[in-house]
Formats: sequence, C-alpha cells, structure tokens
Amino acid sequence: MASIYKSQTGQQAVEQLYRDVLQRWPVANRHVVIPTRQGDTNSVYAVFSSVDTR
Repeated sequence: MASIYKSQTGQQAVEQLYRDVLQRWPVANRHVVIPTRQGDTNSVYAVFSSVDTR
C-alpha cells in the first residue's frame, strides 16, 4: 500500500502533532490499533469513570 506521506520527516511531524494534540485533550482517553484488511488503523476513545457521584 502506498504511503499517504511524501517523506519520513513529514510522517514523523504529523504523528508528533497528533500525539501533542491528544495530550492536551481534556478528556481521559485510550488508544488502540485495529487491524483491518486495508492495514492497521488507530482509534481513540474517551474513558469515563464508572464512579457514582450521587
């Protein structure tokens, strides 16, 4: 499969920006890599506490 990036440097810059933005996201989250027939894809999902606050 062809890469969406024009260079290794460009790929690294985009991936670093992605990580930086997620670190600043004010919601607890988890990351998972999902294998597909088209190749691996990343998924980010919010994590909510199950603690009853009543």
